[in-house]
Amino acid sequence: GITSEFSACVTGIQPAFPTATINNVSQNEGDSGTTNFTFTITLSQPATGTETVLYSTADGTAAAPGDYTAVVGGVATFAPGATTTQITISVNGDTAVEGNETFTVALTGGNGVNISASTPGTGAIQNDDVAALPIVSIGNVSQNEGDTGTTAFNFTVTLSQPATGTETVTYSTGDGTAAAPGD
Repeated sequence: GITSEFSACVTGIQPAFPTATINNVSQNEGDSGTTNFTFTITLSQPATGTETVLYSTADGTAAAPGDYTAVVGGVATFAPGATTTQITISVNGDTAVEGNETFTVALTGGNGVNISASTPGTGAIQNDDVAALPIVSIGNVSQNEGDTGTTAFNFTVTLSQPATGTETVTYSTGDGTAAAPGD
């Protein structure tokens, strides 16, 4: 848009800056170490030069540093002509049985780039841990039947671990050498 003093005057036109948006990522957290959540930042048109976007994470139901590694003032760079670049947020794996959790990645500024007013990218940490179900066992009972009336046979049902709430077990009887309803 700048001309020399020896050329004719020309009005320069400032090209419109591209607008940056970020996607959502949803995946399992893993049982140990870290899992990379890779977010893609997309420009509405190719970068005219080396363009940068600033980003930061924010807690949702997931909290840093326990669930993921927070980033404040991260820089994503676009090469000339590029329309996408990727950033990585580390999520901590564990074996705790918990609900799915989320955090966000917001685009906070840019050099030669407009930031979309849309919702920031959401990182959905999918819980991949399950509680081990207790094993149910039943004891044997041996006693005399008695000569008249009925005799109660009390069976003991045992769980391999403490109940986490009210647990129920469905049961039924079946004929062996004794047959219902006579015996």
